[in-house]
Amino acid sequence: MNQYQSDEFSERGTTSPYRGFTKKERLVPSLLLSTAIPFTLFFFGPFEAYCKNIEELGFVFSDFGALAFGFALLFSALLFLCLFFLPGRAFDVAAALLLGFGLMFFLQGNYLNLGLNALEGDGVGVATYGTGATVFNLILWILVPGGILASVFLVRRKRELLRLISIVLLVAVIGVQILNFLIFSLTTQVFVPLNERKSGEEKASETEDPTPKMLTTAGMTELSAEGNVVVFLVDRFDLNYYQSIIEEDPDFFASLDGFTLYDNHISKYSRTYPSVAYMLTGVENDYSVSRPAYFQEAYSSSGFLSDLKENGYHVNLYTEKYYAYDDASVFGGVVDNVSGTDGYTVLSRFGLFGDMLKLTLVRYLPIFAKSWVGVINSNDFNRHILYEIDQPLYETDMKGVYEELTKEAFTLTEDGRRFTFLHIAGCHLPNSYDENWDPISEDQEWNSDIALRLSFQIINRYLDEMKRLGVYEDATILITGDHAAAISDTKDLSGARVTTLMVKKKGDSGTPLAVSSAPVEQSYLRATIFASEGIEPGHDYGKSVFDVSESEKGKRYYHFQKTVSGGDDELVVYEVVGDAKDFRNWTLVDRIIVGNLYK
Repeated sequence: MNQYQSDEFSERGTTSPYRGFTKKERLVPSLLLSTAIPFTLFFFGPFEAYCKNIEELGFVFSDFGALAFGFALLFSALLFLCLFFLPGRAFDVAAALLLGFGLMFFLQGNYLNLGLNALEGDGVGVATYGTGATVFNLILWILVPGGILASVFLVRRKRELLRLISIVLLVAVIGVQILNFLIFSLTTQVFVPLNERKSGEEKASETEDPTPKMLTTAGMTELSAEGNVVVFLVDRFDLNYYQSIIEEDPDFFASLDGFTLYDNHISKYSRTYPSVAYMLTGVENDYSVSRPAYFQEAYSSSGFLSDLKENGYHVNLYTEKYYAYDDASVFGGVVDNVSGTDGYTVLSRFGLFGDMLKLTLVRYLPIFAKSWVGVINSNDFNRHILYEIDQPLYETDMKGVYEELTKEAFTLTEDGRRFTFLHIAGCHLPNSYDENWDPISEDQEWNSDIALRLSFQIINRYLDEMKRLGVYEDATILITGDHAAAISDTKDLSGARVTTLMVKKKGDSGTPLAVSSAPVEQSYLRATIFASEGIEPGHDYGKSVFDVSESEKGKRYYHFQKTVSGGDDELVVYEVVGDAKDFRNWTLVDRIIVGNLYK
């Protein structure tokens, strides 16, 4: 037996021996094969995922980078030992499958995700891509590894050529990822400490304080004896969710005495960004500038918060970082619950790396398997971070807000009126809790009724404390959503999108929930607050909901933010005339190419 037959098998039905690769011939392919998949999934993947979501993640790559490299190296070593010492035919089969799946992980993560770039709030899978794309993607995952495996046995006489092609492909895969690593390292702030980063070309000058500022939980349980304006923002409070609760429990909203439900209300945008900033400023986003630049322009050019301040209101905003602001210094000193931070402590580097690995798998797994990872967003990462600030960072996570509002009784202050804007995750995934505030398991479906009931446990707690302290009747209170349910972020609308709005005017109480079908929109909310409070602000905010009769047929516009698979995202503009609940009153009037929605 010569050196080429040391690992031979006898083929069924033939006397010719199966010629296996020698140890020397195996060495380079084994090293490359054992490196490609582990470093793709454990190191290069998490690194690129971090870079593409860098503005939403409040930590640096080095907080988990050593773990990522260590895991990649460990799995590479184990895979090499398992592969290198396999006998001839088993080695060829394993090598072919590793090459096939290694190529598919690389292709999926970099070229086959059709525009999937950032953190997803509703999970990713068939619902995002469609059945056709999912099936085609699955076929590729079968054909590529299967084709490479078949070639090993069908083209035996070209073994050296196949070996060379495999080496070239693996070098290309690893080389492209190393090149991407270098490019991201040079073009992003991945290795820059958080307090030294710039939020964009429009960021404040070098002479200003670089310390990032955040919205905290300070003052959440404080009310004013002199007057209160409270806005409850229930994320994705679709009118259909309200109607579903009413059908099951007609008395569920009985505690909302003095309120009027506006069932013909539409939001301007279909997503949290830029809806929250638009609600607080009235400044539209045409997506011509970066997200940080839009925040800077919107909050600095709007007079709403400063008008409240000038009329004696303490302003407290409880809303989400990234989607509503990047650095709380953008509020220009008007907001009271802002605190600077000098740094943070990582509570669990393994937990941080685990969540980054989940984000990586969403990117690299085939479409049909992406949903197996579950839903992940920025709050999942924040739980591993403890910021060094005077008060805890405010997060919209429902359970956290509920616990903050129920751990002690509310108190009254007499140092001026208060404006409180309280944004909770509401009916937006991953708000995944059951009726007992326990996280739902992976085999349980998300339920809008449960989400809304939990939302109103928070709201009713707040309203009950207002009534106990005697400040309910004299308050202006709004309950609304930042947008309705999108159904699909990748397809044009197929039905009406109506966002719930409930308003209690100052002085109203003791009457059951009324219903108005006046055609109102999100841009009326700021004027509604000043009208209810009886204040003449320093700026013209247009109509309030009190100025609109049910018989009016004015034009309203809904900007649907559409993710386009494999292309530039679009702003699809609909004109709404009449009852927004009737989709026949919705007309598509414009389609604007905007590129990346979260640029």
